[in-house]
Amino acid sequence: MIARNFYSKNFNILKPEVDWNGNEPSVAEYELQITTFLTSILYIFFGVKDWVGRIIPIAFAVLSTIYIYKLIKLYFEEELALFTAFVYSILPLNVFFTRVLMPDSGMLFFSAASLYYFSSYIKKENNKEFILAIIFTSLAFLSKLPGLCILIPLAFVAFRRYKLKIISNKRVWLFFLITTAIPILYYAYMHYAADIKMFSYKIGTDKWGSIKIWQSSLFYKTLFLRFRTIIFTPLGLLLLVFGLFLNGRNAFFHIWLFSVVLYFFATGKGNQFHSYYQLPIIPVGSFL
Repeated sequence: MIARNFYSKNFNILKPEVDWNGNEPSVAEYELQITTFLTSILYIFFGVKDWVGRIIPIAFAVLSTIYIYKLIKLYFEEELALFTAFVYSILPLNVFFTRVLMPDSGMLFFSAASLYYFSSYIKKENNKEFILAIIFTSLAFLSKLPGLCILIPLAFVAFRRYKLKIISNKRVWLFFLITTAIPILYYAYMHYAADIKMFSYKIGTDKWGSIKIWQSSLFYKTLFLRFRTIIFTPLGLLLLVFGLFLNGRNAFFHIWLFSVVLYFFATGKGNQFHSYYQLPIIPVGSFL
């Protein structure tokens, strides 16, 4: 819908329009519509067809697989990086949702690239990696808010490298300032400019966690059932649990997993009702 409206009306990425507001102004307060906007450009050449809507998510899926490989290789041997990329590319939930016209495939790609370039920068302190880390981290946060899952592992990487010297490290502060300021400015602008205010409606009603959700056995049963079937499969879940205890060489991936688990609880209602909310666990779960 949004991609079609970009194509037929304005090609303005800051004006994502919906169809369900009748003749009233219909710009909705959404995350930055990277996937739908790129799809609307493809519509120029191929027309508005269902298969065209799959091209950008699939491209993001391929790129995210490459960056998952590069990230693991940065920390471990190539064989483990190749195996992780293979697992990532075949897990059922990932296969399905990286082939539909949704922002999640882009979020996974930007997140993987962000973690790779920032980790690479921390090791080399190279200007190129620093700039690319800022770009991809900002895009991860802009493409979908669950991209914030990488914020804690990013901070961990920096703290592990610099320890208490991080307090006086201007580049690290600049990185986190820019990558958080850009999404804040964007979402503030959209809240001001949009005709349909989505964010205020969703708070407390659509996706967030609560004591009631956290105490509900249904919440845990639902997540476990998905982990055992459509997310990791029974064999994959068994290997993941084993991998939690097997890998003691790098705490980065455990911190990453911890960050995702926090996100599950923070958006408890959304995670209970929507399987695609669990996509952020796929990259780190593939490694484990």
